[in-house]
Amino acid sequence: MTDLRLSTRLAHWALFAGLAALVVLIKLLPLEQAAGGIPTPDLLLCLVLAWVVRRPDLLPVLLIAALFFLADMMLMRPPGLWAGLVVLATEWLRRRQRPLRAMPFPVECAMVGGVMTGLVLAHWGAQSLFFVQQPTLGQQLLRVPVTLAAYPPVVGLLHYGLGVRKRPAIEGFGAGVARS
Repeated sequence: MTDLRLSTRLAHWALFAGLAALVVLIKLLPLEQAAGGIPTPDLLLCLVLAWVVRRPDLLPVLLIAALFFLADMMLMRPPGLWAGLVVLATEWLRRRQRPLRAMPFPVECAMVGGVMTGLVLAHWGAQSLFFVQQPTLGQQLLRVPVTLAAYPPVVGLLHYGLGVRKRPAIEGFGAGVARS
């Protein structure tokens, strides 16, 4: 029983790490984007938020921190800033696991959109505080609706393609232990 749970967790960790590596690799490809065009969605952020909303017990915080730190390094962002903010956001969502289970999907999307907006504002504010050259706040906030539009397909991929589903809202009440 315990070996099965451990192998399931390790398989989910490897699956998430592989998907994250694929997303970063695609982001590193030299695809030209016209200046002033519509920004690309942050698929890595969509992936981690959708996964944490669905099954936070299958995605440890250290894995999130390590993968986002590596993404910061590979994408030449300030090391650790985005990773730290994403860890804070995922832990905030993790603490609201029980209410998130019963939320309808549009409410979940609104909550995730609020988290994304908070992340962009905190990231922009921290970089502004240290006078880091960056795009304007409006340009960065434009990425939020684009990323939020990519959230439902990512959730669909997790749910239907990979089997990462929310637990029923009633499961686990009174048991005091997390089940996988």
